[in-house]
Amino acid sequence: SIGERAFNNCTALTKLTVPGNVATIGAYAFSGCTGITQATLQSGVSAISNNAFENCSGMVKITVPESTVTFGADIFSGRNGALKMYGYTGSQAEVYANENGIPFVALSGECAHEWSAWSNGTRTCTKCGVTETCTHSYGAWNNGERTCAVCGMTETCTHSYGAWNNGKRTCTVCGMTQTCTHYYGAWQIVREATPEQDGLKTRTCSICGMTESAAIPYDAPAGGDAALAMEEATVTVGNTVRMELKLTENPGVSYLRLTVRTCSGVTLTSVENGTIIRDLDQGVNLVWSADADATATGVLATLVLTVAEDAPVGDSTVEVIVRECYNADGEDVTIAVTNGTLHIIDYIFGDANGDGVINGKDVLLLRKYLANYNDDTQTSTVSVFNGADANNDGVVNGKDLLLLRKYMANYDDETGTSTVILG
Repeated sequence: SIGERAFNNCTALTKLTVPGNVATIGAYAFSGCTGITQATLQSGVSAISNNAFENCSGMVKITVPESTVTFGADIFSGRNGALKMYGYTGSQAEVYANENGIPFVALSGECAHEWSAWSNGTRTCTKCGVTETCTHSYGAWNNGERTCAVCGMTETCTHSYGAWNNGKRTCTVCGMTQTCTHYYGAWQIVREATPEQDGLKTRTCSICGMTESAAIPYDAPAGGDAALAMEEATVTVGNTVRMELKLTENPGVSYLRLTVRTCSGVTLTSVENGTIIRDLDQGVNLVWSADADATATGVLATLVLTVAEDAPVGDSTVEVIVRECYNADGEDVTIAVTNGTLHIIDYIFGDANGDGVINGKDVLLLRKYLANYNDDTQTSTVSVFNGADANNDGVVNGKDLLLLRKYMANYDDETGTSTVILG
């Protein structure tokens, strides 16, 4: 509504249009506006209050719609004698004009509309106040938008994407293509490298299901009498991991001294001795010694590594450097070393929704993911994070759901741990 005395004595007003979203014109709203010569009330105005146009001595024409049914007292007191009211036959405006001695001019039933500019898909007749809503005639989609050729209104597509295909998917509505940013899981060894051919490893995007492959070059160990190999392991930043150091070939060793080197953000916190050589001295180096040659093979030691919260994500090398190795006769024993690879990740196994916590929400999300999984396209309409691969086998499937449910069933809220291990 227009409030009481809102434009009182605004003599600068000359031509007035009251839009249809104004229901009521308040008392004395335009009193004393001597500059107004004509006024148009658009359809939607329902009431004109007392003295609203009092002393508007310049006004000679006012158009009142059929929607105006309430007229106050002395609306046009002090009016110009030439004032005429335009309206529709049988309307309350006609009744008011006749009762108050104001000449009434009937408008034809069909208005020859004079439209305003389109605004948000609508336009208004400046003569009768009727509003028209555009039915829209849209052009072709362009980058997710299309424009109406009639009113110029732009529509933005909400997108209904099809299945992922080679890391891309297309909106079935506007044809816009989305490229996946990829959230890959850990590398999985498909084929070990041999002297005859490179190995093969793959990893899968948990969003679009695209698989990335990479060759594993054969890294021939330096020749030696014995062979020492460090296993691969995967660890989440901020956690610890155990990596076994295995003596796989052993002609007989009585003394062995070696150094373990790690990358930035990874610290060797402790070493657990194996069963091959009983006596282990730990310092800057690891030193084993025995009175007689140890000839067994197996786990020489288990290294316990701590990975910092800010450790670089990706593959890093745990390097083993043999400093000295002799048999009981004091003869040199050469050792071919295979260093270990530590896969550092920034997600938690079992954390399907990526919120940093493993709980029932992850179980529910994983169930929805599998329920909406398409085996033909190897994708799901439900997205999960890499942590959904709870058993770290490179595939998100029912095995992960079973393991995650067992984890939750055996979770102790007091200790914040479960007897079931993930990853």
